[in-house]
Amino acid sequence: MLIINTTTDLASADQTEERTAFLQALLNDYITFDDAVYPDGYDTTLQPGDAGYIAPVIRQERNAGAAAQWGFADRAAVEYALTLVPPATASLGDEWTHPESGEVLVYGESGWEPQVTDTYEPSEVTV
Repeated sequence: MLIINTTTDLASADQTEERTAFLQALLNDYITFDDAVYPDGYDTTLQPGDAGYIAPVIRQERNAGAAAQWGFADRAAVEYALTLVPPATASLGDEWTHPESGEVLVYGESGWEPQVTDTYEPSEVTV
């Protein structure tokens, strides 16, 4: 289990399902507001169809403050951080290329592993 408490934890976190889930939570963090105007003393137990009922006016805004606390300037920065992590689900043999380093990972029995390429080059032998 990975515990992310600080920006340092996040920056040093390996590519795990927990890290991906954390970034997804930041990406989808919204605050909900009710913009309806209710008079003082409004009976909050009223239901739709009751006399005097006022329907809520729901508005949602992305909680940019939460992402900013983790060092992300905007939603695009969180989305980009998600591209730096291979998908949580894959099939054996699937390949994923890191967008910055170009490193290729292959999904094997133990999860994502660096791709091994045959770089054997015969040396010159003089007889």
